[in-house]
Amino acid sequence: MTSLARPNLSGSQAAPDARADGPGPATRSVALVAVLAGTLRPTAWDRSISRSILDLPVDARTTVLNRWRRHTADAARSLGFAVPSLHVLLTRGSTPPAVTDAPDLCNASIKVDQAEFPGTGGALRHAALGLPDDARVLVVSGQQVPLRPLDELLARLFDTGGDLAMCATDDGLPVGLMLTSARLLGAIRETAFSDFKEQALPELAKRFDIRVLHSPRTFAAPIRTMDGYLAALRALAKGDRQVSLSPWTEDWSSSFSVVEPGATVDPSARLHDSVVLRGAVVAPGALVVRSVVCSGARVNAGERLVDTLLSARGARTGNGGQA
Repeated sequence: MTSLARPNLSGSQAAPDARADGPGPATRSVALVAVLAGTLRPTAWDRSISRSILDLPVDARTTVLNRWRRHTADAARSLGFAVPSLHVLLTRGSTPPAVTDAPDLCNASIKVDQAEFPGTGGALRHAALGLPDDARVLVVSGQQVPLRPLDELLARLFDTGGDLAMCATDDGLPVGLMLTSARLLGAIRETAFSDFKEQALPELAKRFDIRVLHSPRTFAAPIRTMDGYLAALRALAKGDRQVSLSPWTEDWSSSFSVVEPGATVDPSARLHDSVVLRGAVVAPGALVVRSVVCSGARVNAGERLVDTLLSARGARTGNGGQA
């Protein structure tokens, strides 16, 4: 059962100022999907995969970005509104994902903010420029992969009303997905740096109607580390069966293996809950368990690779790439 509550964002729960900003938009459509994908400091995980997280495969045919594009298009068709465009919002120096043409997916484009440190607040303000005030913008974190179709959750977000609806699980964990108005995003102050949650949101809560949608089901899984990425792929492979997203979960039965096109894996090699990226080689008799073999890396004949992020330089990270 879904429950709604007003978050305590600024130490007090000020009522929305209807005189200043008017009521929240009533439209049940999305004009833009904004995917936050910029990074300030690359981690060992980022450096090892040498690509945008959105370019990581979720299976042999689909990347994280294309899964978001698919879910966006399917939700629009299911709920009866025009398929929106999807903008990947990057900071200068971030690695852009590949965008391929696909008629069954929503259109996607890369938007690089030219400010040195715009923050998520500044990036969202810039993304909403030119949209009508009552246009809806769906904001998602690009460091996660959707586990389930978007239409049911989006319909519930529409039903919350208000100017902004944020998603959280029943135990209070943020989902990294929110539905808001262009009016609200346009009200973010233009500053040298504006983090949306830490700086912009407390100020916006004084003027706008902000609500929280609690859902008992996990919609998306974080992929900020190798362990999180593998846990997300395990959850996708198992579908609606009960799956723990904890990176510490021990599961001795193999759920999946992903070999990206362009990788070379000998038929005698064994993969257990692992990913081999294009340009990587897994030689005969090798065993790869709960690991990611990055482009240009090689697992030698008969070698055992367990809980390891193997980079092209041969560097091995055993903590999920969090360093």
